Amino acid sequence: MGVPPSFTSFGLYSRSAKVQLPISSIVDEFKAGKVRFHTILQDSPVQVIREVQDEVKSGPKWTAERAVTEAETSLQAKDIVSACNVIGPP
Repeated sequence: MGVPPSFTSFGLYSRSAKVQLPISSIVDEFKAGKVRFHTILQDSPVQVIREVQDEVKSGPKWTAERAVTEAETSLQAKDIVSACNVIGPP
């Protein structure tokens, strides 16, 4: 990558460094991982594993369960709207 051996991860989060990692991408990766984990547990064929999904810790402001529910609701609404568009007006 062309970085010196003394380079630390602190340099990635610095606002004045040439190489920066945006904080929002780390938050997005955290959320995506939690949602993925919650979905895997939710869709498991084993009852004991499905019961563990309530223990997925996300945080006080954002929860993986709520994000999954909102995404599923949004997809259902899009399905209904697209079905109405296919049928069309009389």
